[in-house]
Amino acid sequence: MPKHASHSAGKRCIPRFDAPSGKHGRAFPVVTALPRAGPLTRSCWRDTRWPTWGFGHMTGGKVAPIERVALRRIAAWVALAAGSTALVAITPFILNWMAPSGLNWGKLSNISQTYGGISILISTAALIGVIASISFQARQVRIEHQEGQRSAHRELILWSLSDPELLTCWEPPRIPVSRERYKKILFVNLIMAAWITDFRLRRTGEGATLANLREHFRGEVARAHWAEGREKWRAHSEVQEGDTLGLRFVDLADQAYREAIATEPPVAEEDYFRDPSQ
Repeated sequence: MPKHASHSAGKRCIPRFDAPSGKHGRAFPVVTALPRAGPLTRSCWRDTRWPTWGFGHMTGGKVAPIERVALRRIAAWVALAAGSTALVAITPFILNWMAPSGLNWGKLSNISQTYGGISILISTAALIGVIASISFQARQVRIEHQEGQRSAHRELILWSLSDPELLTCWEPPRIPVSRERYKKILFVNLIMAAWITDFRLRRTGEGATLANLREHFRGEVARAHWAEGREKWRAHSEVQEGDTLGLRFVDLADQAYREAIATEPPVAEEDYFRDPSQ
């Protein structure tokens, strides 16, 4: 089998070529071997040749459409830079030509300097705006990164819930529980993860969060989850630098958990739903 082609059972062949070394790559030596390749390889090459990739060297010296667009953009930026430089250079000559004879340039210079204080204030305000914008963007990037991590963790939990054989891939529970109870504890963990995310992003305040947690810990499975995982939740928040809101959420959960234990026994699973007619 030629090294530039890859065949697998039940799948279409996809040509493999040496990676280009530059931004737009260099000529592929394997292209010369295409006439000797099989019909499936040549078909794949026809579907993925230069119009999609934009390699001008594959077109007999002609520049591909993508490269033409790039060259036009570069030329436009060069022209703009040259025009701006030329305009700045000839501005004094234009002003001198347009000014009336006998104009006192020294007086105009003194007048223009009176606006220096205002320009400093405007520049300072603009700098503060830029700093605030960069700070906001950095926070948004951090939030998106955290959301991506939590989304991946959520997918792993849902995957293991759909296939109970994967439950043993997680850490073993600290408190002995059945497989069915452990599945429910994992699902409760997803609920708590959603709440702590809302709390970190300030979508919910302390009052609303504490109220949710107090109702939450009325259930038997909720209490079993927190009894089993409270130490892990606190340790996870402590190792994250600056996660004060995460630690505060854990404190609120501990408070609601202790209040629930001291107030009433948990609602058992079999008591959650009852026939209204009975």
